[in-house]
Amino acid sequence: MLIGIIIAVLLILLVGITKIKGRYTLGFVTAFFSIVLLLLSLMLYITKMTVYRYFFQIEFIIYRFISNIKISFYDIKWILIIAVVIFQLAMVLVTVRDVYTARQGVTRRYFVLYAVMSLIYIFVNSTAVSEYVYIGVNKNLAFACVARRFISLYGTVYMLIFSLCPYISIMQNYFSTVLLFKKRHLKAIFAAILLLQILYVFIIRFTPLKFFMDNTDIYDYTSINLIYDETLYIYVPVIIAASLIVASYVILRFNLPEEYLFLRRRKANQKFKILFGDMRHLFHSYKNVMLSIDFLQDKAMKNFGTEKCRKALCDIKSNIDAFSAQASKFFEIYNNNLELNLTSVCLDECMDFAVGRIDFSNIKVIKSYYDDMAAVYGDFDYLQEMFYNLLANAKEVLETVPKDEKKIEIKIWFEKPWLCVSVRDNGTGIAKKDIDGIFKPFNSTKKSFKNWGLGLAYVKNVAEAHLGYIDVDSKLSEYTEFQIILPAD
Repeated sequence: MLIGIIIAVLLILLVGITKIKGRYTLGFVTAFFSIVLLLLSLMLYITKMTVYRYFFQIEFIIYRFISNIKISFYDIKWILIIAVVIFQLAMVLVTVRDVYTARQGVTRRYFVLYAVMSLIYIFVNSTAVSEYVYIGVNKNLAFACVARRFISLYGTVYMLIFSLCPYISIMQNYFSTVLLFKKRHLKAIFAAILLLQILYVFIIRFTPLKFFMDNTDIYDYTSINLIYDETLYIYVPVIIAASLIVASYVILRFNLPEEYLFLRRRKANQKFKILFGDMRHLFHSYKNVMLSIDFLQDKAMKNFGTEKCRKALCDIKSNIDAFSAQASKFFEIYNNNLELNLTSVCLDECMDFAVGRIDFSNIKVIKSYYDDMAAVYGDFDYLQEMFYNLLANAKEVLETVPKDEKKIEIKIWFEKPWLCVSVRDNGTGIAKKDIDGIFKPFNSTKKSFKNWGLGLAYVKNVAEAHLGYIDVDSKLSEYTEFQIILPAD
């Protein structure tokens, strides 16, 4: 009982500190609240209706305190019924997806079904119906016997329907999307719901509440001896520990302690600002030197030199231009504040423009575009440069692969409310250990004077400047796929 009180308090604190940012979060908070009520009914039930051995003095003090509470067997029953109804509501909330993806007609009908079935569940478990069934069964009335069987069966069906619906909804969403981040999110939701339902079923079926749930003749109820019941002394602490794991999992997976993460990000950003601030001054000095060299190179080209000398000067010019381009890209990434010329941009045209800038000889480019005009509100120049970097990166990888058929697949599609772009190549792939760092500046496996490893960092910066998101999936020696998700115009 003491452990039950501790876990109930922890869950109440969890509910209190959680910021409700979406329907999934609301569903989990509701589920935790229902578990708090289940634990409350369990403690009251043990105190009022069973014989129990107390191991600690504080448990005896709590026992005396609860014993003085004027609460009846029927009140405990109502707490349990409310807890069951609230848990089913939590399953409804996680079944119905976020507002922008839910079909409103289906949502309303589902809530109506839940409301009707919940009212029936409350009615058939009410005191008046229980009295009627009890009297009828003792008089051997056929209708009362059927009603008794129906009440027991209905409770099982009621819980089963709303417990299975979240999995059906999640599986439908999982197989209807190709977005990598959405698939990962749905897997986490699936696991969290499963863990919560295991906890819920354990409390009502494998704790002393099982006597309460199985007993329909409430007027013949007698006290139960739990002193030698291993369920209470062994299994309950285990499941309570599991509930703590579930709570921790949900907190970490769904970023509930947002303030803590925000402070960590802010601290990290301050460190990077100091680092990049020093590098900015360094590159600024280099840029001035390069401008001087560029001026002298132009002067040398015009006035003197053999053909061999002119070729060397052209190479100097090429390297200076490459250095200046990389330095400019570095400043754009560092500033993280792109000046966007916002208009309605057709992604098909933007992508075609980027494709036209690259020579894809010996590489097959497969394009699959959304049928309707796929437009976003953004900056055409930055977006096409973002696509160019992805395509150029894919081309560089394929040039190092001895494959007969080298191909790049480009897809643009609409998945409400996003416009999604995928660039996939059948190149060397990326090792799992390297994926987390590919968007960091200066992170590249093919560094050179002309390539500083800024391309993907630039892509990420442009995507986020357009309120978008970039994701990557890869398998060594098979493929690499980049997905960019942007808000549709």
